[in-house]
Amino acid sequence: MLLMKEFTTAAALAIALCLGFPLAASSAETASSAPIADPIAPRLQQGDLVRLHSGGPLMTVFGIKGDQVECIWTDWNGQTADATFPAKVLQKF
Repeated sequence: MLLMKEFTTAAALAIALCLGFPLAASSAETASSAPIADPIAPRLQQGDLVRLHSGGPLMTVFGIKGDQVECIWTDWNGQTADATFPAKVLQKF
């Protein structure tokens, strides 16, 4: 009977993992877990190419401060320009 219980528990665990169900965790483990990053916000790094969601030139990320992204680009006249944008308004290329 013990073998059947172990098999049932293992099968339930495998099904839960395949279906993506969260597994119960102790409160101590949950409290010490790091906060989950916003999955919608792009994970940007220095050197990434980005563009505003509304369009415009491709820009290069040269700095990130919190949720603010410092970008640099070359305008149509060949002049270098820079500005800081909220990460939410940028899309990564």
